[in-house]
Amino acid sequence: MQFIKQKLPDGLKGLKVQLNERLVDASLYACWLTLVALLWIDGLLTGIWIF
Repeated sequence: MQFIKQKLPDGLKGLKVQLNERLVDASLYACWLTLVALLWIDGLLTGIWIF
């Protein structure tokens, strides 16, 4: 019983670390997408102004 109690928190910690890493990856990806979208929109607007 003691063994199971010791193993559970370790498993939960590992899960939390994996989730945090996924969240970081997702937020970085979202930031990158936003940046690309902003640059694309900026390019469109600039293109309209030039023509």
